[in-house]
Amino acid sequence: AVGDGAQPATTAAQPAERCRAEVDACARAADALERELGELERATERAAVGGGASAMGAAVPEDVAFLHLGDRLEKALISLDGVDTNGEDDLRALRKGAVRRIQALMERGDAARARAAGAR
Repeated sequence: AVGDGAQPATTAAQPAERCRAEVDACARAADALERELGELERATERAAVGGGASAMGAAVPEDVAFLHLGDRLEKALISLDGVDTNGEDDLRALRKGAVRRIQALMERGDAARARAAGAR
């Protein structure tokens, strides 16, 4: 009844939904960062195939671009650390998958940065 202090039925589901929403937000950020990483990788490849920055106008991405990307990936990872799964296995698995994806993107970014440095 209204005013008897009873909590709505959705209260128990709210932490789980909040967790899913936070992980989804990180996944969307990872999607955007993955697209950006792909652009950096393609630019590096074009410059390497062209023989460096001076050939065919293909510029090797600057080191700072990779550093900014890595910083944003790290921030996404940190935000996932703050996601409370309330001990639910399915939510932990969801967060763990997002963490692994971001870690893989970080490794790809490091490798792309090294390739770009070699192409300069």
